[in-house]
Amino acid sequence: MKRKYILAFLCWLLMLPVWGIEPPTLQCINMNHNATDCQVFWNHPNLYAGIATIEVWVSTSPNGPYYLGATVNAGDTVCSTQFNFNNVFGPIVGPTVDELYCYLIVQPDAAHASEGTAISDTMRSMKLQLTPTGSNPDQNSVALLQWNVPSPLPATCSGQNFTIWRKGTHDYDYVRIGQVSQSVTTFRDTIDVCLEDYGYYVRIFNYAQDINPACQFRTRPKVNTFSDATPPSTPILDSVSVNATTQRIELGWTQSSSDAVGCIIYHATSASGPWPAIDTVLGTHWISPDHQGNTMHYYRIAAIDSCFDSERTIAGNMTTYAQNNIIVSVASMDVCLKKIKLQWNPYEHMTDGVGEYKIFYSQDQGPFQYHGSVNGNTTFYECNGLPTNHQYRFIVKAVNTTGAFSSTSSNLDVTNYTEEAADDFCYIRHVSVIENNYVEVRILTDGANTPFTELYVYKSVNNNQNFNRIATINYLNGVSEYNYEDHDADVTGSLNYYKVSLRNECGAESAASNIAHTILLTGEGTAAQENALQWNNYGEFNGGTASYSVYRKVEISPYFVDVENNLVAAELNNYSDNVSDLFEMGSHFQYYVVAHEGLNEYGFADESVSNIIEVEQFPNTYIPNAFTPNGTIIENQVFKPANSFMNTNGYVFTIYSRQGEIVFITNDITQGWDGTEQKSGKAVPAGMYVYRMEYVRPDGKKVVKNGTVMLIY
Repeated sequence: MKRKYILAFLCWLLMLPVWGIEPPTLQCINMNHNATDCQVFWNHPNLYAGIATIEVWVSTSPNGPYYLGATVNAGDTVCSTQFNFNNVFGPIVGPTVDELYCYLIVQPDAAHASEGTAISDTMRSMKLQLTPTGSNPDQNSVALLQWNVPSPLPATCSGQNFTIWRKGTHDYDYVRIGQVSQSVTTFRDTIDVCLEDYGYYVRIFNYAQDINPACQFRTRPKVNTFSDATPPSTPILDSVSVNATTQRIELGWTQSSSDAVGCIIYHATSASGPWPAIDTVLGTHWISPDHQGNTMHYYRIAAIDSCFDSERTIAGNMTTYAQNNIIVSVASMDVCLKKIKLQWNPYEHMTDGVGEYKIFYSQDQGPFQYHGSVNGNTTFYECNGLPTNHQYRFIVKAVNTTGAFSSTSSNLDVTNYTEEAADDFCYIRHVSVIENNYVEVRILTDGANTPFTELYVYKSVNNNQNFNRIATINYLNGVSEYNYEDHDADVTGSLNYYKVSLRNECGAESAASNIAHTILLTGEGTAAQENALQWNNYGEFNGGTASYSVYRKVEISPYFVDVENNLVAAELNNYSDNVSDLFEMGSHFQYYVVAHEGLNEYGFADESVSNIIEVEQFPNTYIPNAFTPNGTIIENQVFKPANSFMNTNGYVFTIYSRQGEIVFITNDITQGWDGTEQKSGKAVPAGMYVYRMEYVRPDGKKVVKNGTVMLIY
């Protein structure tokens, strides 16, 4: 039908004058790889002279029918257009179009209408045929591509090759996979994945002179399903290593087949198995979620491709021998000679065999450093010369004979390689006077973690310069705190200074402690009925002296009581105790003070106790001359001397009748006579009675006072 139309049209043209409009030349038909659009390119030296529009007519057959694909206005000054297959051929035919025939009709503008239309030659696009080849539909591993050469092929395509492009289901876009010359119209692509859809297209560029950039012929994409049926070869297990950070076991391997995508992991706790599969992983690396490098593990692997078949994989390509991780331990250690001997289990069945073991160490969490190596048949190494009092981490690396593969052991942490005072330390927690009998020196060490041999205790009197060793304390296994009692110390007249050091396991004396001393308390009674106390500051606590407390005991009580606390520490401390209201408690007062430590760096707060002192107040007394047991004045119902600070030792108060008989007697300075006969409890007659009072002054002099008292009813 198209031919009849063209013949009739040509006959009509023969009757017209010579045309002034030349038809354009088609350059490219690009069946876009988005599979919905088509681009058509042309050129013409006088394209826009007298032209109104260019119509693009297309068909899926050389014999038509032809459909108007697009109309381009000459004013747009373009030499190409794009249209959608579905819009031209309809939604049913459009998606199936994979070959196109095209020609152009040039329509003149009004000024050149008499010149008539111009028609270009017809061009045929490229068409791709994609054929899967293989033994069955699930194992079509080769894609056969066949296509036609564009017709006509512009001369400006000379020297250009057909390029082949492919896109898999999981690919982002098409990628170029090959090229052939213009004389070749076939291409084979071998697939190494299982049951995946692949799309292909072919293209060739045309570098026409007045088309910029160059246009291209491109087939519409074709898609089909392909599959690889050949199992991959046995992989090479490169290493069984332990991650230095996580201590988890990691496997690395090399695939022997290009289509292998991963491996099945088999695990056992001995080299002889059994071998259950524990994981399937893609790639060439596996990290165990739970296997730690401090216990023995054995592994074998088998390669898989995307057509994973476990039975075929296990039977065909499982590694023959198992490989294992390396565990390092300390065989022996001598901190005095600065030696750490390491040992480890051999790495078995490494590819090409173990050529050597390399030993690396890290000091105090620093970077690993190379220390030395041994041959592949030796599984021990002695690290010499490493400085003590540092933490070390060791790893051993097995390297095969070619140097291509290596396997790293688990970490070995050595934290007890200590000798000097940096780890051995002494600290005097407190120096206290215990009930004026001896000095207790409380010593803190790191003995629970760092053994030593002996503690040396040193003492200096009244200064911190002239120390002499006074005691040696043997180390007790696992014990950190030690007590020393100095029974030779003058606790009431001297300041006693102490320091401590230790003798470590290598025989060196080190780790000198702080210097601590006793608290020397002094005091005296004053005429103002106050006891004035004074003491030196303790000042040797690691946490500092937070405060002082003052404790007092009166003559008639067996207990000390806290009379003042929270006293701020000073270099020389003073405290005045007003005892005027304690005149009936005796003349002797005893005191000691306690220094309280603030929280120290070891996590506790300690105390230091001073010596005990005795302070006396001089006694005095007033004796009334009459009393009335049944009177209304309570204070006059009992006959008792008004004693102030009377010494209870040697005190006797006696009442006699006129006949010289003892009516009442007591040694209690707080007790008086109530007018009754002491033995019977019966009231005695009113009248005159004789008293006698005896007591001892602080200077030791005995005092006796006699007199009479009138008993009145």
